[in-house]
Amino acid sequence: MAREDWFVESAGTFGAAVLMAVGIFTLFVSIGMVTHLVFSVVLRPGASQGYVVGTAIAATLIVAASSLILWSLGVRMRHLPRWLRKRAALRAERPTKAS
Repeated sequence: MAREDWFVESAGTFGAAVLMAVGIFTLFVSIGMVTHLVFSVVLRPGASQGYVVGTAIAATLIVAASSLILWSLGVRMRHLPRWLRKRAALRAERPTKAS
């Protein structure tokens, strides 16, 4: 492998790692901010300690569950174009009843 190719490969790998780290950091910060917003909306003044803890746990679980649902939906949506192409190809292969 030429030295230039090695440098380009290394720089690309490093760039991808940095982008992934920034994305994951942004994801966790946004999850924390949304959890805080849910917590502050649900929490009432003068609440007991148990209510505060329960609200914090519930808010965290709600935000985590919604994040996982959105992620799994995105993963499934990525498979949709291939499934549609395969379905169209199968329909094209099937003989029609008129012929």
